[in-house]
Amino acid sequence: MIVMANRHSRLSAVLLVALIFACFVAATILQMQRDYAHTLAMGARYTEAQAQVLAQETGQSLDRFALLGIAYVDAVDGTSAGQIIQSAESGRVLNIAVADADGNFVTAMKGRPLAAARLSEQSLERALLDRSIVAFPIRPSVPRP
Repeated sequence: MIVMANRHSRLSAVLLVALIFACFVAATILQMQRDYAHTLAMGARYTEAQAQVLAQETGQSLDRFALLGIAYVDAVDGTSAGQIIQSAESGRVLNIAVADADGNFVTAMKGRPLAAARLSEQSLERALLDRSIVAFPIRPSVPRP
Protein backbone atom coordinates (compact mmCIF):
# COMPACT_ATOMS: atom_id res chain seq x y z
CA MET A 1 0.00 0.00 0.00
CA ILE A 2 2.83 2.39 0.82
CA VAL A 3 4.57 1.49 -2.44
CA MET A 4 1.39 2.29 -4.35
CA ALA A 5 0.96 5.66 -2.62
CA ASN A 6 4.62 6.51 -3.23
CA ARG A 7 4.24 5.70 -6.94
CA HIS A 8 1.10 7.89 -7.18
CA SER A 9 2.82 10.81 -5.47
CA ARG A 10 5.73 10.63 -7.91
CA LEU A 11 3.33 10.49 -10.83
CA SER A 12 1.30 13.37 -9.46
CA ALA A 13 4.46 15.46 -8.93
CA VAL A 14 5.52 14.87 -12.54
CA LEU A 15 2.01 15.71 -13.75
CA LEU A 16 1.92 18.88 -11.64
CA VAL A 17 5.28 20.03 -13.01
CA ALA A 18 4.05 19.33 -16.56
CA LEU A 19 0.79 21.19 -15.85
CA ILE A 20 2.65 24.22 -14.44
CA PHE A 21 4.98 24.20 -17.46
CA ALA A 22 1.94 24.09 -19.79
CA CYS A 23 0.41 27.06 -17.95
CA PHE A 24 3.61 29.07 -18.42
CA VAL A 25 3.68 28.16 -22.12
CA ALA A 26 0.02 29.21 -22.53
CA ALA A 27 0.65 32.51 -20.70
CA THR A 28 3.67 33.20 -22.91
CA ILE A 29 1.68 32.52 -26.08
CA LEU A 30 -1.15 34.82 -24.93
CA GLN A 31 1.33 37.59 -24.07
CA MET A 32 3.02 37.25 -27.45
CA GLN A 33 -0.35 37.58 -29.19
CA ARG A 34 -1.15 40.73 -27.16
CA ASP A 35 2.27 42.20 -27.96
CA TYR A 36 1.83 41.41 -31.65
CA ALA A 37 -1.61 43.06 -31.75
CA HIS A 38 -0.25 46.10 -29.88
CA THR A 39 2.69 46.40 -32.28
CA LEU A 40 0.37 46.22 -35.29
CA ALA A 41 -1.81 48.96 -33.79
CA MET A 42 1.22 51.16 -33.14
CA GLY A 43 2.43 50.60 -36.69
CA ALA A 44 -0.97 51.59 -38.05
CA ARG A 45 -1.00 54.79 -35.96
CA TYR A 46 2.54 55.65 -37.06
CA THR A 47 1.70 55.03 -40.72
CA GLU A 48 -1.41 57.19 -40.44
CA ALA A 49 0.54 60.04 -38.81
CA GLN A 50 3.26 59.85 -41.47
CA ALA A 51 0.62 59.86 -44.22
CA GLN A 52 -0.99 62.97 -42.73
CA VAL A 53 2.35 64.78 -42.53
CA LEU A 54 3.21 63.78 -46.09
CA ALA A 55 -0.21 64.90 -47.34
CA GLN A 56 0.15 68.24 -45.56
CA GLU A 57 3.64 68.87 -46.95
CA THR A 58 2.56 67.82 -50.44
CA GLY A 59 -0.43 70.15 -50.22
CA GLN A 60 1.79 73.05 -49.18
CA SER A 61 4.21 72.35 -52.02
CA LEU A 62 1.40 72.14 -54.57
CA ASP A 63 -0.11 75.38 -53.26
CA ARG A 64 3.30 77.06 -53.55
CA PHE A 65 3.74 75.75 -57.10
CA ALA A 66 0.25 76.95 -58.04
CA LEU A 67 0.98 80.44 -56.73
CA LEU A 68 4.35 80.42 -58.46
CA GLY A 69 2.70 79.36 -61.73
CA ILE A 70 0.09 82.11 -61.46
CA ALA A 71 2.76 84.72 -60.68
CA TYR A 72 4.92 83.46 -63.54
CA VAL A 73 2.04 83.68 -66.01
CA ASP A 74 1.26 87.21 -64.82
CA ALA A 75 4.92 88.30 -65.17
CA VAL A 76 5.46 91.04 -67.69
CA ASP A 77 9.02 90.35 -68.81
CA GLY A 78 11.99 88.05 -68.16
CA THR A 79 13.33 90.15 -65.28
CA SER A 80 10.14 89.93 -63.25
CA ALA A 81 9.92 86.19 -64.00
CA GLY A 82 13.46 85.76 -62.66
CA GLN A 83 12.55 87.67 -59.51
CA ILE A 84 9.53 85.43 -59.00
CA ILE A 85 11.66 82.31 -59.31
CA GLN A 86 14.30 83.74 -56.96
CA SER A 87 11.68 84.65 -54.34
CA ALA A 88 10.17 81.18 -54.62
CA GLU A 89 13.54 79.63 -53.75
CA SER A 90 14.07 81.86 -50.72
CA GLY A 91 12.39 79.36 -48.39
CA ARG A 92 14.45 76.37 -49.54
CA VAL A 93 17.59 74.99 -47.99
CA LEU A 94 20.22 75.44 -50.68
CA ASN A 95 23.28 74.24 -48.79
CA ILE A 96 24.43 72.96 -45.41
CA ALA A 97 27.75 74.09 -43.97
CA VAL A 98 29.70 73.56 -40.75
CA ALA A 99 31.53 76.46 -39.13
CA ASP A 100 34.32 76.46 -36.56
CA ALA A 101 34.31 78.45 -33.30
CA ASP A 102 35.60 81.57 -35.11
CA GLY A 103 32.71 81.58 -37.58
CA ASN A 104 34.74 80.43 -40.58
CA PHE A 105 33.18 77.66 -42.62
CA VAL A 106 35.06 74.39 -42.51
CA THR A 107 33.01 72.20 -44.82
CA ALA A 108 29.91 72.46 -46.95
CA MET A 109 27.57 70.00 -48.58
CA LYS A 110 27.82 71.79 -51.94
CA GLY A 111 30.52 74.09 -53.18
CA ARG A 112 33.63 75.34 -51.46
CA PRO A 113 33.32 76.51 -47.85
CA LEU A 114 35.79 79.33 -48.49
CA ALA A 115 33.26 80.99 -50.80
CA ALA A 116 31.02 81.82 -47.86
CA ALA A 117 31.56 84.94 -45.83
CA ARG A 118 32.37 84.60 -42.12
CA LEU A 119 29.38 84.35 -39.77
CA SER A 120 28.28 87.58 -38.10
CA GLU A 121 28.90 87.94 -34.36
CA GLN A 122 25.21 87.55 -33.53
CA SER A 123 24.92 84.41 -35.65
CA LEU A 124 28.13 83.04 -34.17
CA GLU A 125 26.87 83.56 -30.59
CA ARG A 126 23.61 81.80 -31.44
CA ALA A 127 25.45 78.95 -33.15
CA LEU A 128 27.80 78.45 -30.18
CA LEU A 129 24.86 78.03 -27.80
CA ASP A 130 23.08 75.35 -29.81
CA ARG A 131 22.51 74.07 -33.32
CA SER A 132 21.11 76.85 -35.43
CA ILE A 133 20.06 77.78 -38.91
CA VAL A 134 21.76 80.84 -40.35
CA ALA A 135 21.50 82.42 -43.76
CA PHE A 136 24.90 83.56 -44.97
CA PRO A 137 26.03 85.50 -48.06
CA ILE A 138 28.49 84.25 -50.62
CA ARG A 139 31.62 86.37 -51.05
CA PRO A 140 31.77 88.08 -54.44
CA SER A 141 35.24 86.85 -55.29
CA VAL A 142 37.36 84.17 -53.73
CA PRO A 143 41.05 83.88 -54.50
CA ARG A 144 42.02 80.41 -55.66
CA PRO A 145 44.52 78.63 -53.44
